[in-house]
Amino acid sequence: AMEAAALGYPALAISLQVDKEFHLSYSEEIDFSNAAHFTALFAGMLLEKKFHEDVQLLKVDVPTHATLETPWVLTRIAKQRYYEPQKPKRKSWDEPAIVDYIEAANLNEAEDTDVYALRKKHFVSVTPMTLDMTSRVDLVELEKLMREEQ
Repeated sequence: AMEAAALGYPALAISLQVDKEFHLSYSEEIDFSNAAHFTALFAGMLLEKKFHEDVQLLKVDVPTHATLETPWVLTRIAKQRYYEPQKPKRKSWDEPAIVDYIEAANLNEAEDTDVYALRKKHFVSVTPMTLDMTSRVDLVELEKLMREEQ
């Protein structure tokens, strides 16, 4: 989606929340029909509506048990990790190992974030994004601060 946005195309990244056992795999057990509904809904909006120039792509996260009636909410990206890495289980550094992960136990995010919408409300999270990841600080003021004598 970021590549499409960089080329000036309307861009959509959509994810369906699934159990960890289905990560990095393909399974016919997963029903993507409701995620497909939201994909079509937001793709249609991207193609038909004139979004603000700073909205270069939409990141959509669909909860596991979403239905066609599941509400959607505009969100911002959470600062908290959704998953926490787990130390590999091995006896020495010479053994190859995979870094595992678990869902973060404590959720300390504001209600307007993607993680909160997905995990607490079980809503579809829609995050408008821009490719410009520059901090929104006043660059002149920041430069003054950085150039101050220590």
